[in-house]
Amino acid sequence: MTTKLPSELDYEILGYLADDLPSLGNCSLASQAWLAAARPYKFREVKLSYKHQLIKLLDALNVCPGLGDLVKSVTIGRRFIQRENSPASPWSPTELVSFINRLNVVAVPSQRYVMGPVEGRAYNSESAGDKKIRRKRSKVDIYEGRRQDQNGGMTQLVSQAFAHFTSLEKLSLASCTISPENLTKIIGIVSTLRQLDLHECVALAPLEVNPKNVGSSGNVLGDLRRITVHPSSNYYLPRRADVYDVLDYLADVDMFHKAESLHLEITHKRSLRKALSLVRNLKRALVEVKIRFGYGDRDDDVIKYLQSMTRALSKCSRLRHLSLIDDRELTRHFNSKRGNLRWLNLYDLLRGLSSTSLEHLVIQTPQTVSKATDSDEDSDVTFTERHAQLVTILATLSSGPLSTVTHVEVMCRAPQKESIDWGHRKIILKETYKKLLAVGLVRLVMD
Repeated sequence: MTTKLPSELDYEILGYLADDLPSLGNCSLASQAWLAAARPYKFREVKLSYKHQLIKLLDALNVCPGLGDLVKSVTIGRRFIQRENSPASPWSPTELVSFINRLNVVAVPSQRYVMGPVEGRAYNSESAGDKKIRRKRSKVDIYEGRRQDQNGGMTQLVSQAFAHFTSLEKLSLASCTISPENLTKIIGIVSTLRQLDLHECVALAPLEVNPKNVGSSGNVLGDLRRITVHPSSNYYLPRRADVYDVLDYLADVDMFHKAESLHLEITHKRSLRKALSLVRNLKRALVEVKIRFGYGDRDDDVIKYLQSMTRALSKCSRLRHLSLIDDRELTRHFNSKRGNLRWLNLYDLLRGLSSTSLEHLVIQTPQTVSKATDSDEDSDVTFTERHAQLVTILATLSSGPLSTVTHVEVMCRAPQKESIDWGHRKIILKETYKKLLAVGLVRLVMD
């Protein structure tokens, strides 16, 4: 056997490993030479979408136990599925079928076809002859269901796989239904975990802390350093809870008190309230906080939560980096088109902010997404007034409550409407921020 891996296996190693286990066990593919050849470009990231893929992964790990040592990141679920406008040029039905077959396609009971575990894309079984690839989403259940098959539940299988991952640093759960208790058990197996990413997950309810389970699990997340939260777009979750409730559970049992980096998305009032609770729980450890907003409503509760968030951030004694991002994509998705309300929410977060440790502040200003051609929000006068108000707030903060800040980055994105002269807007921005630019406090990023 040569030490160089054949080129035809480069694309889908894991699929080939599980194709013929008896033959694989009798040949030298599992030798140290093969592992050395595979090390540079495979098994750094493992992506699983369905249970049968997890079973294949376990089979491969049993044949080649050393593969688990190479894994740094595991994603369970279906995050970014193939978009309708990709690939750039439409494929013919023959090309598409050939492409799917080459990627070790496996049929699943839901009549969807899924590629191997390294690629997380799905195709409808009836769309092979279409020029466009339809977008599919699925749910992955990370909990013990009522029906158990011969292979065990997802939690048991994931736990078995994680026992092989001795160097795992990042765990991502995307579009999953999860049990906080079972998630704790899974993560507790890996002592090297540093990052937890929860994307549009829902949790089993009710979420109650069981003292017996707390005692047995211990402080298994004590070394977790970064938490990223993308809540579900569904505001109403009947009989279920979102990722913030999962984190509340973990916080109640003191599982991640050392987390230094927190990336949050605010998509509705409930997620704002939950994010506030999370910041409060981690106020003694946080060094970096990044908050992305896609929420433009405003009432008394929202104002109260925003002001409380400002106070909570001010009490983070180690906070050095703070990012407040009004995200255009989130705004479009959640139909938060009222730019004036989003600006007021940004002002509320900045007013009253104080810190003796904050050094770097990043602000991405709201952008109007209204399609009305005569909207007052799109006028140059309104644009200038809003940024002038932001300049006043920043000047006040820099001279007192945030005197330790050495760098403020203000990001302004180009408008979507072609009728707006972005070149003229850039001139307005430079003139509005002229004084802060002169002293070197603010850096403008205009794209």
